[in-house]
This record gives sequence, C-alpha cells and structure tokens, in this order.
Amino acid sequence: MRKNEGFSLIELIIVIAIMAVLVAVIAPNLASYLGASKKRSDETNTVEIGNIITYIVQGALVDDEESNVAQNIIKNYNKRILRVDKMIADVDSTGAFKQKVEKQLSKNEFKCKRQDYNYYIQVIIQSGEVYEVICRSIHSTADELAEWP
Repeated sequence: MRKNEGFSLIELIIVIAIMAVLVAVIAPNLASYLGASKKRSDETNTVEIGNIITYIVQGALVDDEESNVAQNIIKNYNKRILRVDKMIADVDSTGAFKQKVEKQLSKNEFKCKRQDYNYYIQVIIQSGEVYEVICRSIHSTADELAEWP
C-alpha cells in the first residue's frame, strides 16, 4: 500500500488554475471599486472643505480682529476660482487662516485621492456676507476649469 505524502502535480496545477480564474474575475471589479471609493472620498471632502471655509470666512467678515483677512478675501479672492491649497496659503501672511482651516479639517494636505485631481474653490461674497462657496475636485486641466459654473 502507498502512503499519501502530499499532493500530486495534477492536483497542484488544478488549484493554481482555479486561483488564476478567480483573480481574473475579481481584479477588474476591485479596481473599479477603488476608483469609485476615491471619487466618493473626494466629493465628501469638497463638501467638508466648502463648509469649513464658509464658516471661517464668515467669521473673518464679522470679527474686527480679522478684518485684514476679510478685506484681503473680498479684494483678491472674491469670485475667483483657485486651488484650495493656494488660496488657503495666500489669504493672510501670518498663516493664521491656514492654521484654522487645517485645525478644522484635522489635516495639513489638500490633495485629492485621485491622481491629477485638485480641489478648487470659489468664494462669492455679496453685501459683506458669504453668499456662496463652491468647492469641487476637478481634473487639473484648462478644459475642466472652463466648464466651471
């Protein structure tokens, strides 16, 4: 009588073939799920960034201590479309505005999860109040920015 001391070559080849078929079926779906989750994450972050910037800019408009920040936003950034990281870094020279936004967001980086995408923002101030803040994650090309609402 023969002892079973392991798998035969045929059994190993069959198991490897089954695993290869499973990987071939699962891999495309996994890639699309990852892409969709990055897009959802970017969309959620745009809402969060927009809300926080609305809150901080509105606070700067009514706070006398931050009137220089508010005036800078009204003069230089009102209705302009800018990358979020550039706008936040350039609003005031002290960096206090950037620190407030980073503290609220609990992060230092304003990069989209998707490659070649950036967060863009447009702050619209009318009659001394924040009228609208539009924040989007956009593929960084001139064509995409031309379609801004």
